[in-house]
Amino acid sequence: MLNFKAVELTDRAVLEPVLQALPYRLYDHSFCCLYIWEKTYPAYFALEDGILYIQYRMPDEIVYQMPLAAGDRLAEAVHRLEADAAERGVPFSMIAINEQMKNELEEALPGRFLFTENPNQADYIYEAESLRELRGKKLHAKRNFVNRFLAANEGNFSVEPVGPENAEEVLAFNAEWDRAHGLTDDFRKEAEAIRRAVYHMEQIGMFGVALRLEGKIIAFALGSRLSADTLLEDIEKASDVPGAYQMINHEFACRFSEGFMYINREEDLGLEGLRKAKLSYFPAYLNMRWRAVPHE
Repeated sequence: MLNFKAVELTDRAVLEPVLQALPYRLYDHSFCCLYIWEKTYPAYFALEDGILYIQYRMPDEIVYQMPLAAGDRLAEAVHRLEADAAERGVPFSMIAINEQMKNELEEALPGRFLFTENPNQADYIYEAESLRELRGKKLHAKRNFVNRFLAANEGNFSVEPVGPENAEEVLAFNAEWDRAHGLTDDFRKEAEAIRRAVYHMEQIGMFGVALRLEGKIIAFALGSRLSADTLLEDIEKASDVPGAYQMINHEFACRFSEGFMYINREEDLGLEGLRKAKLSYFPAYLNMRWRAVPHE
């Protein structure tokens, strides 16, 4: 049985170099995500012989990620995970497998797994320059929203980093946003992740930006470095002030994406409104993902 331990703040120095070297551009490979969502998706890891194993202990199941940084030892590493699941008496399955990972599994263990696609969890991957510049006909409407906000609110708005100085105001705005949209269980889980994020920004390597109008926060966005070429935007919230969402999206991209080729803005969860909003920015591609279970 692998010696899994819970992901804690002090594990960043161990996990981040391995995770940020991965080429897959999946938000699951972010130390920040593993940490801030720990209450909802309890994550455990084992790092043995340079291979990273990640396990989630959910209320109704235990699942694994594909062994990471395994290289030509992938088959051996997968067998270790299968043995771990067998010793724990749980069915073996691996989640968060994108097309590249799927191909690697097929090459290492041909025909061994049945793959089930989950389109609601596909990561939306955008060209960073596109979100910074908002050029061209496709993004004309977004550019107009930004320009109208600037014109309508000249002298009455400001943009600032998220940090200890405004953490409580960010959390208060998020609570207000949740009340306005209905206090669902998903919003409660997200609120806990946001709380963990804003209280530990520096320790976990997160950064963010907040938008004020007439002195009051009306939007914020939080993110982190996912890999050498990809920035991750973990959280984005805005009020119904016209242009607020377009402004915070643009400010996040302008402030943090220089030097990155892509921005991962995570999934749409199958929510039609969120899907339309994400598609309206014309992603470069959708990073589709599968669950893998052994063929019987």
